[in-house]
Amino acid sequence: MASFSAASPPDLLLAATPEEDDGSQRGLLRTAWDFSFRMVLRYIKNSYKDDPFRTFLEVCLIGFIIWYMTKQKYNIGNNEIELSEKEIDELVDDWKPEPLVPELTDFERETLDKAALLDGPNGTKVRLASGNGKALLNFASYNFLGFIDNPDFEKRAIETLRKYGVGSCGPPGFYGTLDVHMELEKHLAAFVGHSAAILYSQAFTTILS
Repeated sequence: MASFSAASPPDLLLAATPEEDDGSQRGLLRTAWDFSFRMVLRYIKNSYKDDPFRTFLEVCLIGFIIWYMTKQKYNIGNNEIELSEKEIDELVDDWKPEPLVPELTDFERETLDKAALLDGPNGTKVRLASGNGKALLNFASYNFLGFIDNPDFEKRAIETLRKYGVGSCGPPGFYGTLDVHMELEKHLAAFVGHSAAILYSQAFTTILS
């Protein structure tokens, strides 16, 4: 049985010189360049052989890119106009600022004069500033249950704010589920006669669920 050693004899080892390394690298680069160039030529010949419109379109695009990159760019700094102190003063004197709020029309002024002005908090019953002090039933308020002027609700609201703080919104989907959310869900479920209830931030999210 014959056996071969992986090690080479000392007399067969050849050391490459730096000049040979540079020559081999240049040869590899030249071979890669020739191969890439031939691939590009082959792609162009195969792609544009039966499609002259494509050739025309891409030539036009290349020409437009070259024209756009070489044309003179617009520089706003070259178009500055220097004014003298006298010209500046004349422009300031001629300038008439427009009012921030346009003047009311006759219809808008008449409507504003007829608008009811409340005297006191907005609730289920209000008093008009132009009236005789008689309490009137308010049908144009979100406070239709009278929560704003209820002292018990005001006390509980202050206690809740001190315990949980305030924010832009309070649904569980935004700030996380709290104990008050779970308690409210239990009360709502018991009120409607179901085993459980879920709170949503908006009415349309309830429909989509």
